[in-house]
Amino acid sequence: MGKFTLFKGKNDQFYFNLKAGNGEIIGTSEGYTTKAAAENGIASVRRNATREGAFLFEQSMSSGKFHWSLRAANGQTVLSSQMYNSHAACINGASSVAKNADDAKLVDETKEVKNEVRFDDFEVIHTSKKDVVDTLKEAESLLRLAKDYITDVRQASFSGEPIPIMDIDNVDDLWLAANKCSKVVDKLGR
Repeated sequence: MGKFTLFKGKNDQFYFNLKAGNGEIIGTSEGYTTKAAAENGIASVRRNATREGAFLFEQSMSSGKFHWSLRAANGQTVLSSQMYNSHAACINGASSVAKNADDAKLVDETKEVKNEVRFDDFEVIHTSKKDVVDTLKEAESLLRLAKDYITDVRQASFSGEPIPIMDIDNVDDLWLAANKCSKVVDKLGR
């Protein structure tokens, strides 16, 4: 059985995918400004998936690949496919929409997540307070080790001693991450 996944993009637009029973994305919507409009788009896919002439099949002139778009009765595209290597595969993709859309369940991924902690661009999302505390304790412990290493490197560089080796491309980024994580831990008050 297929499913529609409704989600909010980074551009604050609402989108949905239609996925087959194996989890593969069959088609993707355009962006909608409201959740209600995206839900109407899903209803339109359900209505039009088996309508004669609803699919438009096209071939890219540059790549030679094929894709389809599902059109509502008013001509508006409500679902688009990926690119397919063959026309037959493209037709099979459209057939999968007709097969899955009508009884596909809706998975709403736009619901707010509880216990979301934000600090600048550092973000930790968990489902329970215990998960937040456990994860931050683990992160704090790892970052404490990283801070110790950075301190050792800086001391060695000032004293002329050999610099200890560690697999880190950018020590300054690690230092910033450690500081941000510490601030999040402090802000939560452990």
